Amino acid sequence: MIVLGLAEGTNLFVDAPGDWDPQAYLPAYVRRYPFCLSKVYRDGVPSGERLVCVARACLEPGRVAPFDGEGRPTPRWQAIERLLAEYEADLDRPADMCATLARLGVFAPFTMEVRKGARARTRVAGMYRVDEARLAALAAADLKSLAERGTPSRVYAHLHSLANFARLYAREQVAARARGAPAPGARR
Repeated sequence: MIVLGLAEGTNLFVDAPGDWDPQAYLPAYVRRYPFCLSKVYRDGVPSGERLVCVARACLEPGRVAPFDGEGRPTPRWQAIERLLAEYEADLDRPADMCATLARLGVFAPFTMEVRKGARARTRVAGMYRVDEARLAALAAADLKSLAERGTPSRVYAHLHSLANFARLYAREQVAARARGAPAPGARR
């Protein structure tokens, strides 16, 4: 999951012309645009094949040419195919991990809240995080199973990433000042 702003419909990483902040990490989810992969189903059963989909707005002359004049994949298209394949393969790992952690009951509701002064605040709710106390209370067999699957490093990366909310809030304040608006959470 990626959080791009602290209010619904905001993206603090894209400027007015629609360009991504070159100083910020560009997630693979964004890098793959305008392409994505879709599973192919036959009679409601996944076949194991994938279909490359392209955003309609990008189906115009001058966009990425997947093949050269002789029908061979272009180097640029080969790089895109590689990114799509890696991205798709990476989707299964977190989905499997989240299903396991949910089954073990280690998720807890999470609300990010920044308070400035007695009344003003910025709040983002409706998220879940790994609860460290619940994780530590797991049975030894469950912890061993998680370790064998390589889950602990991903869980700690998740917990570490929660600190990014403070940086996101700081980014929002900078954007508000640039617009000439009072920064969220500022006293009026």
